[in-house]
Amino acid sequence: MKKILIFLFYSITQFSLVYAQYAPDSLSGTKANFDFTLEGENISIDFYNIDDFASFGEHGHIGEWGGSWYTWEKTSPNTGTLKMAEHGPFTTGFTEVFMTFTSQTTGTCILKEYEYEDGQFDQSPVMGWEATGSFTLFEMTDSDALPFDVYFKDDFSSDNINRDIWPQEQEYGIELVQSDGALSLQGTLTDADERWYEINANTILKMSEDWVVEGEAFSNLHETEATNYGALLGIDLETTKIALTVDLNIGISPWGIYSEINAL
Repeated sequence: MKKILIFLFYSITQFSLVYAQYAPDSLSGTKANFDFTLEGENISIDFYNIDDFASFGEHGHIGEWGGSWYTWEKTSPNTGTLKMAEHGPFTTGFTEVFMTFTSQTTGTCILKEYEYEDGQFDQSPVMGWEATGSFTLFEMTDSDALPFDVYFKDDFSSDNINRDIWPQEQEYGIELVQSDGALSLQGTLTDADERWYEINANTILKMSEDWVVEGEAFSNLHETEATNYGALLGIDLETTKIALTVDLNIGISPWGIYSEINAL
C-alpha cells in the first residue's frame, strides 16, 4: 500500500509539472514591472494594462506617465510576446518583450526595440537595442489605481515637498528643492544626455474633457544669453487612441515673448 501511494504522488507531481500553465491568455487588468540593464543603467518600468490594447507606463516612479498601444500573444503555456508602441499602432517603432514565466507572477524576459529608418514604414524595422531582465505580473488592485483626474493645490509654503504630488527624487545630480514658497530644480547635471529633466505632477488628465491651463512665465535672462529660452509655460498631450503628441509652449527669450506648437 505504501508503494502504491508513493507511485500515485509521484505521478500526480509529474502531471502537474508537465501541464503547468503560467502564461495568461490576456493581460487586461494587470500591472507588469520590468527590471533590466541597458548601457550600464538599471531601469525599472511599470505598465498598467487597462484593457486588451491600451497601457499606461510609469518610468522610474517620478510621476512621468505615458500611454502605449500593446498586443499580447501567448506563444506556449509558459511564454508570450508583448509588443508595445508609444505613438499609435506600431507606425513609428515598437518594443517587443519575449516573456518566459517561471511562476504565475514572475519570470525572465528579453526586450528588443525596433525603429523604422527615415519613416520608411514599408520596409523592415531596424533593431535599436536589446536587453535582458526579469518581470513581475499581478492583477491590479485598488492600491494600483492610476492617478486619473487627480486634483490638487499646492502653494509650496511647507518646509517639505509633498511627494504624493511631486514624486521626483534626485536624478543625474538634479533635485527638487522647495523653499520661499517655490518649487525649483537645483544641482549640477552629471550626464549631458539627461538634461531634459521634468517636474511631473502625479496626475493623468483625460483628453476627452475640456481643460484650462494657467501659469506665469518668468525668466532672469541676460540679454547676451541668445540660446537660453528660460522658463516655459507648457502642456504636453499624448493619446493611445491615435498617433498624436502635441507640445504647446509659451516662454520668454532675449528677443521677447514667443510661442510654439510642436505636433508629432
